[in-house]
Order: sequence, then structure tokens, then C-alpha cells
Amino acid sequence: VLKGKSNHSNVLFRPELSKKKKEAIETFGMGSENKIVLRFDPSDIFWPLKVPYFISTDDRFRFLNLHYYGKTGVLVVHGQPPFSWNWGGLNDSDLVSEVRRSLALMLGLSKTPDPISSYVTRWDKDHFSMGSYSYFSVDSSLDTVHALASCEGLKGEKRVYFAGEACSVDGHQCVHGAYTTGIEAAQSIMGRIRDDGVDQGPPESGYGSPVGTVQMVQCTVCEKWKEVPADEKELKRISMDDSWTCSLTCQIQRETSGISLCSVCKTRTELILKEKEKPVGKAADENDISLNSNESTYAEGERVLVPENGVVYEAKVEKAVFDPNAGWKYFIHYMGWHKRYDKWFPHSCLRKNEEHACTCGYRRFFA
Repeated sequence: VLKGKSNHSNVLFRPELSKKKKEAIETFGMGSENKIVLRFDPSDIFWPLKVPYFISTDDRFRFLNLHYYGKTGVLVVHGQPPFSWNWGGLNDSDLVSEVRRSLALMLGLSKTPDPISSYVTRWDKDHFSMGSYSYFSVDSSLDTVHALASCEGLKGEKRVYFAGEACSVDGHQCVHGAYTTGIEAAQSIMGRIRDDGVDQGPPESGYGSPVGTVQMVQCTVCEKWKEVPADEKELKRISMDDSWTCSLTCQIQRETSGISLCSVCKTRTELILKEKEKPVGKAADENDISLNSNESTYAEGERVLVPENGVVYEAKVEKAVFDPNAGWKYFIHYMGWHKRYDKWFPHSCLRKNEEHACTCGYRRFFA
């Protein structure tokens, strides 16, 4: 569809897509695996019942025996390119007759029984698909897949996300590839929106992020292999780093190996990891204390902790105001910072400050 092959489904982008995105769309191939579904009377079944899948020397067709899987009397015929593009110009009736002739010749029959019903797919003629699956055509690579998955839009915003099996590496050409990329795109959108509704901008890593060459690198802590956007120079640097980690969790695990964290550092570490993992933007529960106008968790003048951008800041509540629609919100002042940085935060973004001193020396998340 994005290749613009049908006027009925052509998509117009304003501003235009980036050059890299347009090149990826044009370069990546779109195939057309079509099917013919034949349903026969159970008493007329003429193919091997205990064989789930069979082919013949006629390379136009492959046969899936759905009767074997519990669909009584049903045979699904797979057609592959180039014949499946418009089925060689045959109409549905002539195509079914051609399949029956192929089956009869393969099984040594003069003719096959008449099917009760039949159905023919023509995905290459559907205006809103223009094919059935993507494939790696000449000059395409994994970089092409990542370019297809990267988000687009105005510079600094990039709020248009893409998903589908063509955007998937692990689920390429499969339904689960379309499904999982849809979930990943949604999670990326949720991750960029703070609880107070502020868009923190497009992702710098993960799904939808702009990438160059993608390499597989093994984490030195969890030992899992991860996709990392890196050119040859960066990959060489990573390969020489025996402490490379794939996530903040693994990084903390490596940094704190052999250290007994004090309560202060343990609290701050847990806050940062919770901020990374929690579903940002989730609607408040009706039982949330922040929605009770009589109970403010934080008092004006109280010291609080603010986990933000990978660091925990110490702050003081300057104002506490109740919003009937959103619950309690707080105007905070960052301790030791100019007042121009003061701003409002919803209840869910703040934490109690126990005001103990660090005794372990880790201090990883101190501002």
C-alpha cells in the first residue's frame, strides 16, 4: 500500500517521509502468496488422509490437508509467485478446474469429485494490501527492516509509528510479526509520554528509533544477545569492552557486584527501575489516595524525591493543589537548583524522602 500502487489506498504524508524511509519502502519486496480453499463431501475425499502436506511436480501448487487437522473434507491449495500474481489471468472457476486437473494427474485419477464449495484469495488485487507478505528483495537488508519500523514526523517530534510483519525481524512474513510490532509500537508511545502528559520526544533506542547498521551483541551480565544500532567502529569499541550491558538492570547488577547497598541507594535504585518499568500514562485508579481531596500524600514544605531522566533529585513541595479530574498535583523546587527549574508534578511522580545519608558509597542515582 505504501508503495502507492493503488489510487484507492494511496497514503499521503505531510510532511513527506524521510528519504531513508521512502528508500526502504521502495526497496523492500511485496509478495503474493494466494490460496484456494476447496471443500468436498466427506464421502468424496480422494487424497491421502494421513498426510498433512503434499506437493507434486506441478510447482504452481502446494496442498495442505486440513481434513488431517479436523476440518472435514477441506483442502487448502497454496499458490506461489509468479503464478499466484493474478493467478495467471484465470478466473475463479477456471482456476479451480486447473487445480483439480493437477490433483487428478498427481493421484492417477481420471478426474476429481466436484467440490461442494470453493474460495479463492487475490491479495495482490486487494487495494488495502496489494500483496500478502514482504520479502528481502535485491539491495534490502536488516537495516531496511529497521528503517521501515522507525517513526516519522516533524523534527524533534516524530509521532507517526509504523508496524506490521515487514517491520519485524523475528516474525518476518508471519501474523505474529504484525501483532508483536503493533504491541512494541504502542509500548514505545506509552514510554515517551509522562504521567503529566508531557511528550518526552521520539525514542533514542528500541522500537521506532532511528538506527544505522544493527549488530548482535552479547550482554556480559545476562549473556543474552541483543540488537544494537552500531557501525563497525562502534561495534569494535563494544567488542573490546568486557563490561558492556544490555539494560540498566544489568548495568546496576554489574556495578553493585560485591557491594551491600545501603537503604538510601537501594531505595533510589528501586525508584529508577520502577520508573523504567511502570506503564507510564496509566489512568489513575478510583481508589488512588491522590484522588481523595481530603488526603494529600505530601505536605507543603515537605522534602520529596523526584525520579527523572535516570536520576533521583531531592526536592521540596512548594504548593499542593487538588484537581478533581486528575487528583493531587505538586509544585516542587529542586534543592540546590535555580527556581526557574521549578515545575508541577502529578502525585505518581513523587516519592517520600527518608533523608538518610548514603553509607555504601554507590551513589549511582544521586543528582
